[in-house]
Amino acid sequence: MIAAFATTGITFYVLSIKEIKTVLFQNFNEKMVSKFIAILPFLVSFGMYLGRILRWNSWDILHKPFSLFTDVFVIITNPIENIEAWAFTILFGLFLRLVYWVFEKYFSYYIQA
Repeated sequence: MIAAFATTGITFYVLSIKEIKTVLFQNFNEKMVSKFIAILPFLVSFGMYLGRILRWNSWDILHKPFSLFTDVFVIITNPIENIEAWAFTILFGLFLRLVYWVFEKYFSYYIQA
């Protein structure tokens, strides 16, 4: 069951990135889109850390914005004290980049967005 959920999540991530690229190419040049797509997996990973480890939810940005921003600010300004957050963000971001690269290289032909 967990493997099925993980596979579904990764599949939706890849399809979402593909859709985001399509929309971005309509409004920005290739250089800007490439930079954004390179940074996006790390932003997603940081969001996953906030949700899975620190237990923040999407509605907390409306209900407790100052507490959320305080936690984010502390993580960003004190990287040594928050090495777990940085390690999770970087390692999982690299994993997401690898997954998307493999998809683009080997499977993008089969799915047209």
